[in-house]
Amino acid sequence: MLELRLTTLNGRQPQTFALRPPEVVFGRGRDCDFRIRARDVSRRHCRIVFYPTYVAIEDLSSTNGTFVNGQRISASQALKRGDIIRIGSAVFRVDFIGPGEATSAPAGPVAVDTPMAESVEDEPASVFVKLNNLPPDQIPDVKR
Repeated sequence: MLELRLTTLNGRQPQTFALRPPEVVFGRGRDCDFRIRARDVSRRHCRIVFYPTYVAIEDLSSTNGTFVNGQRISASQALKRGDIIRIGSAVFRVDFIGPGEATSAPAGPVAVDTPMAESVEDEPASVFVKLNNLPPDQIPDVKR
């Protein structure tokens, strides 16, 4: 199973999130798989979709757009290792883990570290990841 990892680049400390098929929706809304609480993030901002041979990011008609390597995307765009994604004020670096290195964690996003990203506008852009359906031993210990 192919796994995509996003690492925050503008947080107080880099944090890594593992994303798995079939898709992960990003946004401010409570129904999103990967919540980013920032004013410049739409309720349903974008999504990452896992296809058989590649992974793509798609903007969901967000107000402020989704950017890959500094370019606003207007259609589905395949992601590659090292790409920089900007969703509102949250900035992430893309990495992939191949089938031999993937863990046995359940489908959907899993926070590897305390979820928090810092806004490039000096205001916090909190990141929340759904943890439902995780066995108790796989829920990260979040300290405040």
